[in-house]
Amino acid sequence: MALTTGTYLGSITSDTASLAATITDETLDVDVPTCPGWTLRDLAHHLGEVQRWARLAAVTGAPPQDDAIDPPPAPGPDEARALQEWLTSGARALVDAMRDLDPAAPTWHPFPVPRVAGVWPRRQAHEVAVHRWDAQRAVGEPGDAFPLAADFVAEYFEVIVPRVIDRDGRTPPVGRLRVRLTDAGTEWTVDTTERDIRFTAWAAADVDLPELTGSADDVVLALWRRQPLPGGPTSPLAAQWLEFGGN
Repeated sequence: MALTTGTYLGSITSDTASLAATITDETLDVDVPTCPGWTLRDLAHHLGEVQRWARLAAVTGAPPQDDAIDPPPAPGPDEARALQEWLTSGARALVDAMRDLDPAAPTWHPFPVPRVAGVWPRRQAHEVAVHRWDAQRAVGEPGDAFPLAADFVAEYFEVIVPRVIDRDGRTPPVGRLRVRLTDAGTEWTVDTTERDIRFTAWAAADVDLPELTGSADDVVLALWRRQPLPGGPTSPLAAQWLEFGGN
């Protein structure tokens, strides 16, 4: 069942707040192992800029201009506090802008899927979720679960994989794969035997397909190459998908 815009916006608000809470004077320069080359400051700048960029795209229905985005706070004695406020104010503006959007209304976005407004709340909810996890792990916290994990997995195949194929010219693994989330009671079939990727509800006729199996959280983190799938992939095709990675 499709999630509501309100569910996505609530997730954006709570996950942005959790990420902001990891930012202190002592953690700004901490490395983020799951985002090689980035410090926590870099991660916060990235997320805040992405949220502002997405808000402008959703509001204007056009590619945003970089100079229309207010920059993050400059280094200084109050940088951590100012960065927290910059993050939370950007998330608040994003949520306010998206609250009354008709999910079926036409818009602009850079993904090779139908250009309707409903893409934005979903994409932004999952964007901040994975970076919230990155930030928590960087400062030594275990990383909270993903309440929307099953939808996150679906969006990976529905939106992110087509984006990577279109933008980078990469070829996805070829074959038919059963994706099974053991704790969500959710299963899909991913079919790349034709030119386009097809992501559909699993059917009993597909029982003999190679599988990518795990809890919803574990599959999210493995697909986005944050951590290995516990127990490892159970088929060569699943292993190829885990190497394909995110965006």
